[in-house]
Amino acid sequence: MAEQDWALEPGWLLSPAGRPYLDSILHKNQRRVFGLLERPALPPALAVPTVTYKLFLAGRSGVGKTALVAWLGGTPAPAAHHETLGIEATTLFWPAKPRGSGRPVLFQLHLWDCGDGALRKFEHLLPACKEEADAALFLFSFTDRASFEELPALMRRV
Repeated sequence: MAEQDWALEPGWLLSPAGRPYLDSILHKNQRRVFGLLERPALPPALAVPTVTYKLFLAGRSGVGKTALVAWLGGTPAPAAHHETLGIEATTLFWPAKPRGSGRPVLFQLHLWDCGDGALRKFEHLLPACKEEADAALFLFSFTDRASFEELPALMRRV
């Protein structure tokens, strides 16, 4: 993809202008895990608008939904697979600078990870995951062909 096709300025976060924003989401050079009511602390001079998205992760058990959330959050993925028993909601913050904008924004991503078995067993979970969701990420595993073949049915259900 050509550089002019990017909606966000690549490399801005590592630049001197972006570094204070990056520091606000790190603790000891690791991604900071924020609680439900927490957010990055920025000095008033660096305050930026927050853009919030709710993302629902869907896919067969074992495809890596929980591992993806852990990777995005900078935390270790579980060593052994165990199905997510209900809904795990994780909040991530990510500062970025839109191309052509003089001002950065702070993305607040609410990642909703729900176990496939729990979705099938408890009818109320799917509506909760879909409610006010901005996007659904449909995941599959390269080592589990059935997880790919089930995607069309899953997309119709969601």
